[in-house]
Formats: sequence, structure tokens, C-alpha cells
Amino acid sequence: MLTTPLNELIVGIQQRLADQLPAVDLNGWIAGRPVTITPLDQQTIELVFHGVPQVSEAEVRAVRRVLDMPAFCSVSPEGADALRVTFLCHVP
Repeated sequence: MLTTPLNELIVGIQQRLADQLPAVDLNGWIAGRPVTITPLDQQTIELVFHGVPQVSEAEVRAVRRVLDMPAFCSVSPEGADALRVTFLCHVP
């Protein structure tokens, strides 16, 4: 079960992604893609962007700026023509 502060943090992340990511994702590769946000524990949240056609360091940096918290990023294949971009975020 999510604690209220963690739930509020996730809602805030969703809002920031919706409001800010389209403006900073200049190639449009990540903005608007399906994203899942999963709390792993009280200090770690996983964000997974699905069906990303390609990604560069610019998109990774843009997402990190929007998240405004320490985050590790990994990229893995998701089907023949898409990528899964995962951010593990440390909750302050």
C-alpha cells in the first residue's frame, strides 16, 4: 500500500511529466509514450517508458531535469523496433 507522501510524489511526477516533458523532449521520442510508475520501496521509484523509437542523451537529460531527483537510466530492447527506457529514482 502506498503511503500518502509517496502517492503525492507519484501524482506530482505524473503532472510534471505531462506539463514539462513535451517542451523539453525536442525530438518527441519520449513525450507521450506510455509510462508506468512503480514504487519499489519508500525510497525508490521506477519509471518505465514503453515503445520508445529511439533515445539520445538529450532525452535522458530532459527527463532527469523534469524529475528533479537523482535518477539512474537504462535502455533495453522492447520488440524489434522499440526501446524500454527505465529510470530508477531516489526519493528525497
